[in-house]
Amino acid sequence: MFIANQGPPQLIGLLDWDLSRYRPFGIDAAQIRYISVINRDRVDCPEEPGSTMVATSFWNAFTANLAADLKHCVVDAMKVGVIIYLEFPEGCGERKAEDIQNAEKRLQWFDDVFKPLCSLDTRRNASCAF
Repeated sequence: MFIANQGPPQLIGLLDWDLSRYRPFGIDAAQIRYISVINRDRVDCPEEPGSTMVATSFWNAFTANLAADLKHCVVDAMKVGVIIYLEFPEGCGERKAEDIQNAEKRLQWFDDVFKPLCSLDTRRNASCAF
């Protein structure tokens, strides 16, 4: 469920009480991709209007108080979260072939959407390498 103000898009909250639980940072943060990108018949449609808007609103709120040199680390953590989620699907049995095949495109989406939002004047901090 999205709760948003009128006017410019601003993500205020995400609620999913049935599935709520604690997960590692990257796995939780990466869920924004599944919320932002429409999936029709197991085909991702990241070019749909609004998907980048939702992700950008999330990013701006999520990293508002984070040091600029750590924002790249958040993107990396999200990508690691996707890989862990694909490799160890909690309660989902084995992943289907199409999920694995889509992984590269899904990982690239994080770079395409969030890397430009990281501060341009900072260099990647070596301390955030996994």
